[in-house]
Amino acid sequence: MNERRDPRTRYRTIGGALVLAALAAVPVHGEEAAPAASTSRPKIGIAFSGGGAKGCAHIGVLRVLEEMRVPVDFIAGTSMGSIVGGLYATGMDPDQLTEAILTVDWADALRDKPGRKDLVFRRKDDDLRYIPDLELGLGKGGLKYPTGLRTGQKLNGLLRKFTLPVRTVHDFDDLPTPFRAVATEIATGQMVVLGKGDLAEALRASMAIPTVFTPVEIDGQLLVDGGVTDNVPVDVVRAMGADIVIAIDIGAQFADEEAVGKSFLSILGQTNRMITRGNMIARLAAADIVITPDISGIGTLEFEKGHEIIERGENQARAQAEELRPYALSEEEYAAWRASRERQPDPIPTVVAVRFEGNERVDSRVLAAQIGTRPGRNFDPESVRSDLSRLYGLGDFESVDARIEDEGEGAAVVFRVREKPWGPTYLRLGLSVEADLEGSSDLAVLAAINRTRINSLGAEWKTEMQLGSLRLVQSGFYQPLSFDKGWFVEPSAHWRRTDYTLFVDEESVAELDLQIVGADLDLGYTFGRYGEARMGLAFDTLTARRKSGVVPPDVGVQTGETFQRGAIVLRGVVDRLDSATLPKNGSLTRLTALTTLEELGSDDEYSKAELRNSEYWTRGRNTLFGALQGGYSPDILPIYDRFQLGGFFSLSAYEPGELAGSNYGLARLGYYYRLGKLLHIGGYLEAASVAEHFSDLTDDIATTATAILLADTPLGPFYVGYASAEEGRRALYILFGRQF
Repeated sequence: MNERRDPRTRYRTIGGALVLAALAAVPVHGEEAAPAASTSRPKIGIAFSGGGAKGCAHIGVLRVLEEMRVPVDFIAGTSMGSIVGGLYATGMDPDQLTEAILTVDWADALRDKPGRKDLVFRRKDDDLRYIPDLELGLGKGGLKYPTGLRTGQKLNGLLRKFTLPVRTVHDFDDLPTPFRAVATEIATGQMVVLGKGDLAEALRASMAIPTVFTPVEIDGQLLVDGGVTDNVPVDVVRAMGADIVIAIDIGAQFADEEAVGKSFLSILGQTNRMITRGNMIARLAAADIVITPDISGIGTLEFEKGHEIIERGENQARAQAEELRPYALSEEEYAAWRASRERQPDPIPTVVAVRFEGNERVDSRVLAAQIGTRPGRNFDPESVRSDLSRLYGLGDFESVDARIEDEGEGAAVVFRVREKPWGPTYLRLGLSVEADLEGSSDLAVLAAINRTRINSLGAEWKTEMQLGSLRLVQSGFYQPLSFDKGWFVEPSAHWRRTDYTLFVDEESVAELDLQIVGADLDLGYTFGRYGEARMGLAFDTLTARRKSGVVPPDVGVQTGETFQRGAIVLRGVVDRLDSATLPKNGSLTRLTALTTLEELGSDDEYSKAELRNSEYWTRGRNTLFGALQGGYSPDILPIYDRFQLGGFFSLSAYEPGELAGSNYGLARLGYYYRLGKLLHIGGYLEAASVAEHFSDLTDDIATTATAILLADTPLGPFYVGYASAEEGRRALYILFGRQF
């Protein structure tokens, strides 16, 4: 490290003038400096550098400074340094900072996608069918693509919660400790110092990492992470009026030779560290004291190591206690300084108005029906955060934010939304690959086009097409009957064509080509965000043709025969799963019941009902899951409408459709263990019975045991399963993607 003059006598004259002159060219959102410093003691400023989770080390340094009674008069921060420094500037102490930052699930906070519990039910249903996070738009010019960048959706809400006690402060010199956040203007590459405005917005702009987060617009400028131009803002805090600058350096450190030589990306990363480190060394030379905690082996996103990182910051600050001791105050002086820093938090306002901005396609009445914030109630930050998640869960917005505006004797809550530029017509894709030990395989591709927000109530026209062993085209028009999306109607039409394997005494005897053309009309009700119930009419024309084998004369279906089916149908779904790919907790329940009637044109009259329920429970790395499902009919069902078992997760050692009948029951109990972030290993047991008559279900119960290796991939779940059963039955499965 370069030699420094004695910091106790280093009050800037010519050097300070040069620094201030250099900063004159920097656009500063706020005054050039805080009020003039007193000459009774040197004013101390801290420059907090950026570094993601490594920024927790700043808290440890602050804790030691408070223990030593070293006051902090000015703060400037970049990226994560702006978060820690900005919150300390609001009046938080190190213990409060620790609680605030380490109780956050940062992996979730840095993701835009809301939890499944916040998705409206129709988007939950999409979540079960399509490739996760792959949503394209369709317009006059063809395909439209999302930016692929995170908007900081959840992070915005978090920062607003943290800064609520100083919501009325718009000049950062008026905070308990004067503060500056450093950002970079993306258009010019110039550093921007934020000293006025919305504190939460300034903090968000300071850590808008390019290629990861979208830029933040402030006063017409698009701003990104301040680390691009100045990752340790020594000169900024000096310009605020600091006589002594303490720089806390947690910036990028060089990787060792062994790590660098492994790949092109590691070499590229080392090159980037060389460039940024060179810039930082020059800036650090201008500081009076540099504290560099040992953050080796700590990743940028390893917030789970927060306590360890804080301790490393403390250790380094204690190691440099002799450098810090000259600036320590007496107990009386420090108590007076602490008292001067105290500020009563802004009172909780009464909400007098709720407004929405930025919504053009989505009616404000639809938005109002989704939120719990209402005029006449006290402002509740947790309620607003929940409102933001629910609004985002509608699926229409790229980002959602909220701000508080003083209005009369209370405050207005303004929800600002940014509608998806690639909407309102979306293309979703699904992919499913299945292969087994016998050499059979199936590749299924699903594509859906959904035109949303057709009218003010939020109507949607969705068309799906599927290729594979099941060929499908279906289209439905979903029309809510109110702004709260409770009651709805949905007419639809469909064409399906599938291969139907006919088994007699568990032996395959023929393969049929079954074609169904029909239409449905449903009246339904959506229960919050977790379920819906429908009742409707279904009309189908079914045609069966033999593809191979011999169709026995007593099965009720002959080649080329056509059947008419008219039915009253009841459907219900309750979805409380926390993940559509690999659930850890929650349940999924489906109920379907129908009665065919001659009055509706049906050739046969019969009734059937089916209930399917799955449950998941997780503790640590261990997940237990189970399922109960059953089908019942008082009639002998026609062959094309019987219940079928066999295949993966359906009595897995049996062939798909091998067991069929008018009644069935199945139970499953399984377990998997998380080996790593994506990989799991486990197994499950199944017991099931199929019979034509309900009373015969206990006569013959089949069991299977299956071992599974599964992974949660960005494109959907991946399974390898090996199943065994009595009589030497074996089955090996490889599956990838959603099972439609």
